[in-house]
Amino acid sequence: MDACGLLDRVREAKDRAQIVSVLSDCIRFAESCGGEDGALTVASYAALLGALISRTSSALLGCLTKQELNLLYHQVFLKGPPIDAFMSVVNGIGAAVGDGYKTEKLLALVDRLEHDRLSSLFCALTARTADTDAKWSDLTSTVAQSLVSLPEKIANVTKGAKSQRFHANRHLRLLVLAIRSALETAHNRLTNGQDADLRFVANILCKLCVVGSGNDSVRPLVSWLSRKMEEHPTDYIWDRIAERLTTGESNRRLLESILIETILAARHRDLSRILGDSVVRDSRVEYFLTHKLLLVRCFDVKYQVPEKVATYLASGERRRVLLCATLLKLLDVWANADALLRSALEQRQYLTRSILVFAKRTTTDERARLRIDVEQRVLLGVQPHLGCVDSQRRQLGMFVAEVLTQWFADPARGDSAQLRFDYKDEDEYLKELRAIVNANEDVGANEPILDELDSAWLEDGSVAAPCETDEQRQQPLSELVDDAVDSDDDLVPYEIPIDELSFTTGDTDKRAKTPVYINDCFEQLLEDKDYSKFEAALFGVEALIRRRAVGFNDIAVRLCERLVFLEDRFSTKDFERHRQAALIACCANEPVAVSKFLCTQFYARNYTISQRLVILQTLASAAQELSAVDRKDDDRSLSPSGELSVALSEALPIWRQVIDARIAKKTRHFRSVEVQVPTRTAKVNRFAAVCDHFFFPLLHAASGGAHLDLMGRDYMLLGRLLFTLGTVVHCAENCPRVLAMAKALADIVWPLRFHDERFIRQAALYCYCTIATSVPARLLALEFADSVAEWVAWITAVADNDPSSECQALAKKTASLLASRLDDSFRDVVRID
Repeated sequence: MDACGLLDRVREAKDRAQIVSVLSDCIRFAESCGGEDGALTVASYAALLGALISRTSSALLGCLTKQELNLLYHQVFLKGPPIDAFMSVVNGIGAAVGDGYKTEKLLALVDRLEHDRLSSLFCALTARTADTDAKWSDLTSTVAQSLVSLPEKIANVTKGAKSQRFHANRHLRLLVLAIRSALETAHNRLTNGQDADLRFVANILCKLCVVGSGNDSVRPLVSWLSRKMEEHPTDYIWDRIAERLTTGESNRRLLESILIETILAARHRDLSRILGDSVVRDSRVEYFLTHKLLLVRCFDVKYQVPEKVATYLASGERRRVLLCATLLKLLDVWANADALLRSALEQRQYLTRSILVFAKRTTTDERARLRIDVEQRVLLGVQPHLGCVDSQRRQLGMFVAEVLTQWFADPARGDSAQLRFDYKDEDEYLKELRAIVNANEDVGANEPILDELDSAWLEDGSVAAPCETDEQRQQPLSELVDDAVDSDDDLVPYEIPIDELSFTTGDTDKRAKTPVYINDCFEQLLEDKDYSKFEAALFGVEALIRRRAVGFNDIAVRLCERLVFLEDRFSTKDFERHRQAALIACCANEPVAVSKFLCTQFYARNYTISQRLVILQTLASAAQELSAVDRKDDDRSLSPSGELSVALSEALPIWRQVIDARIAKKTRHFRSVEVQVPTRTAKVNRFAAVCDHFFFPLLHAASGGAHLDLMGRDYMLLGRLLFTLGTVVHCAENCPRVLAMAKALADIVWPLRFHDERFIRQAALYCYCTIATSVPARLLALEFADSVAEWVAWITAVADNDPSSECQALAKKTASLLASRLDDSFRDVVRID
C-alpha cells in the first residue's frame, strides 16, 4: 500500500464516505506494519498517525457514530506498532492544549492504549534482541520517561478536570502489570533458548523509583518474583531475571534508587536470589551496600536494613569475604574519635546496630581469623568512648566493646581479655541492642511467605482509585471533574478556648540561663535533649567571645570547630545567623589561630559543601570586621565639642530638633560663614598584621585534593573561594602586604578566565576589580604593566562577546575602574564603549 498516497488522502478527506474509506485503509496499513517490513514502513506509520492527530477535530470525526469511532479511528492506533502509537498520542496531548475536542478524543485513545496495548509494548521491547543503536536507546529512554510522567502530563493539560481513569495509582498498577507480562515473556524466551532484553523494563522501574513511586512498584514486583522463586526452586532463570532487573541499570543514580527500594521491600532470605552475586561482580553495588547504606544513610529500625544486608552477604561463600571486610570498615569508623564527636546520635546508634548485626553473623573460624584486627580496633575506640561527655554515646561504645571482646575472645586466655562495664539508666535503644545480641535466631526467620496486600493491589486495583460508575464512563471527559474534594461539612463545630489561641509554648519561664563561663557554653553546645540549654548557649556564645571571657584563648580553635559542625537539632529560630555571628566573632578576636585552622580545614575531607561555604563566609566577614573603622568613635572625635554636641542633641526633645532643623534651613546669612573642617584621628588597621593568615593558606591549597573537583562539579565552591580571596585583598587595602597578595591572586585567576561556568567568570572579574581598587594606582601601573594589556584584552572580549549579560555589565565596570586607576598611557587601551 502506498504510504504517501494514503497520507495525502488523510490530509484531504472531507465528507463521511472519504473519512470512512481512508480510516479503513489506515487500519490495513497499520496491520501491515505489525510485521517485519522494515524501518521505512514504521516511519511512514508514525507520519500517518501524526497527520491523523493533527486533523482530529469535530469536522473530521463529528460525522462518525460512536461505534464507528471505536472500530475505525481507535483501531488505527491499536493495530500498529505500540511504541509509535503511544508516542504519537502523548505528543499530541501536549500540543492539544486549548482544544477541548481534540484533548477529549486523545485522552480516550490513551485509555484504550493503556488497557489494550501497554503489555504488548513492554513485551515487544523485551523480545527485541540487544541493540546498540544510540538512536534506539534514546527512543526507549524517551518512551520510558513519557510513560512515567503520563499522569502529570494529563493533569497539566486538563487542569484537574479529568476522570478517575487517569488516577496516578491506577496508571501505576497498569505499569506494574505490564512489567510482569514482560518478565513472563523474557522467561519464556530464555527457556526456549532465545534472547531477551530487560533494559527498557529496568529503566522504567528505576525512573518510577526516582519520582517517588518505588514503594508501590518495586514492592509488588519483589513479592511476585519471590513467589515465582518459591514455586520453582530449581528454575534459576527467575534468579537471573531478578538480578538483571535490579542491578542491570548503567546509571549510578538510577541503580541506587532501585536497590534501596528492593532492599526495603524484600525479605531477608529472598535477597540472596534477587541480587545474586552482583555485589561481587559490580563495584557500584558493593559500594552502595557496604558503604552508603551503612555509613552514609540512616534508616529506621523497622526497615531492618543492616540485618538484610548482613544476611545477604552471609548467605554466599563468595560474599562472606565482604561480610568480614565490611565489619572491619564499620569498626574503623566506630573507633574514630572525630566521627564520635561530629556525627549525630541517630547515626551512632545505627552504626552500633550494624556492627553487632555483622559481627553476629560471622562464623567461629572467621572470628578466629579476625580476632587480632577486631581487638586492635576495639582498644583504639573504647578510650574516646569512655571519655565522651554524652552518656548515650559512652554507653553505646561500652556495650560494643563488651560484646565484641566476648565474641572474639581467645579461648586459650579465657575471660581475662573480656571487658566488663557497669551501666546506669539504660535507655530503650540499648535494651533493643541487648535483644539482638541475645536472640537465638536471625531476624526475619519468621517472615510471611507472601505479602497478600501486594497481590490484591495488582489484581483488583482497589487501592488504586475508586471505581467509576457507568454514568461517569459515558460522560464526556471535558465535563468530568475530580469530585474528591475535601469537605468539612460533617465536622462538629468546636469553639477554640482563649488559652489555645496563642501559639506560645509556655516555656518562657523555664528557659535556661545564659552561661557565664565560656567553658560551660562550650559544653552546652553539645546538648541534645534540653533545647533551652542549647539555645541559651547558642544565643550567648557571641557575647562571651566579644568580651574575651576567661579561657577563650585556650579553646578558640576548638570552639570554632564545634560551631562549624554544629547541627540545628531543635529547629532553633535564626540558627544560621547566630552560628555565623559566633564564628565571625571567634575569628575576629583570635584571628591568627582561628584563620589558620579554617583555611586548612576548608580543604579537609570530612566537611560538607555547606560547611565549607560557612568557612568562607566566616573568613570574609571577619576580614571586613578587622579592616573596618569604628565610625561611631571616629565621628565623636572629629572636634573637641563632639561629645558635647552629641549629648545636647540626645537631650533635646524630638519636636525641638524638628523646629531647629526648619529654622536652620530657612535662615539666610549675609556674610560668609567660616566652616571649621574637622580633623580625623588616625586609626590602626587591625587587619594589616594578620592579612597573610587569611589569604595565603587559603590560596596555596587551591587545588582541592582528590575529593574536591573544583574545576568540575564543585565549581560553585571554587567561585565562592575566589570571591572570598578578592574580599580579603580588598580588606587589605593600604596594607604593606597587599601587593604580594594581589600578584598571587592575579596568578590564580589567570587560568580561570575562560571557564565554561558563568559564575567562575564573574568571580574572576570581581578579583580584577579588587586588585584595581586595593593596590595604589602608582604601584598598579608599575608592577602590573606587562599584565594590564592582557587583562584589558580579555575584559574587552567578555564585554563584547560573553553570553551572560551580567558578565558583560561587570566587565564594563571593571574596564572603567581600571581606566580611572591607571595613568594616561593606559587609559586609551582600557576604554570600552
